[in-house]
Amino acid sequence: MKKILTAIYCLICLGAFAQQESLTSNFMMNKLYYNPGFVVEEKSPVVVAQVRAQWLGVDGAPNMQKVSFSMPFLNNRVGGGLTISNFKAGITSEQTVSAIYGYRLRFGRGSSMLMGLNLDLNSYGVDYSDERLVSIHPLGEDLSIPGGFQNKFLFNVGLGAYFSAENFYMGFSVPGMIEENIEFIPEESGLSQGVRHFYFMGGANFDLKKGSSLQPNLLVRYVSEAYLNLELNLMYNIEDKLYLGATYRNGGLNFGLIESANIIIGTYLSPKTMLAVSYDITLSSISNYSAGSFELMIKYRALKKESKRIGNPRFM
Repeated sequence: MKKILTAIYCLICLGAFAQQESLTSNFMMNKLYYNPGFVVEEKSPVVVAQVRAQWLGVDGAPNMQKVSFSMPFLNNRVGGGLTISNFKAGITSEQTVSAIYGYRLRFGRGSSMLMGLNLDLNSYGVDYSDERLVSIHPLGEDLSIPGGFQNKFLFNVGLGAYFSAENFYMGFSVPGMIEENIEFIPEESGLSQGVRHFYFMGGANFDLKKGSSLQPNLLVRYVSEAYLNLELNLMYNIEDKLYLGATYRNGGLNFGLIESANIIIGTYLSPKTMLAVSYDITLSSISNYSAGSFELMIKYRALKKESKRIGNPRFM
């Protein structure tokens, strides 16, 4: 079955119409991954490192590594950032460098509208010499399939809007506006291409007793010619020091109502450094062959000496 799943990845790489973006479980802790407008939200320089290993035990399963940096300017009216990511699934790989710019429009009572722009340079590659790629006839006999490792560079641009208030946030973004042609053979342009992803996120903070709070979060992803993806999350914040949460996600190979249930634990190792770990319990048919998915995130805020934890601790 593991070989069958690997073959599915290979078929997707060769003939997929829509190139899907990778997902993360800690979306509420690293919103810059989905919305460039968030680059203005932090009130100090921030570095985030994130790794994800999906479907543990399945050969060729997706895995991702990402590092991002953001910094405010001009009394938090302007923000800039840079992200570098590496994604692999089956015989495909993608490396992305993204420059991000954002601007804050201040409203009353501590609320703001944040507008962001990202410019991406993508390196997309497929290794047709991978030994996991098999067929009835030798691949070299099919002239429509390139040989060896194929690579091409692609450019993209994205937009995002993020509304921030004291106990509420919501955002809408399209990180990739250009539907890229990812075919390596010019005459087959359009057979495999990237498509626009539309993201909506929102969340709230409800204060409880003794400095604790409940934080519901929502992430919706829409892609044309694909199913609507929903992630419903609930975090329990204990005095801005310990975060315990759970997430529901729909999807799966046959797109069932439940794809996974995720457990999230986050804590501050110091006033500047936060560590978050999540484990996805796969509930779709893939659970028979996978040990779930694992994700690790480290966030570092460069606070001033006289400051305690700043930014927006209600939303990590």
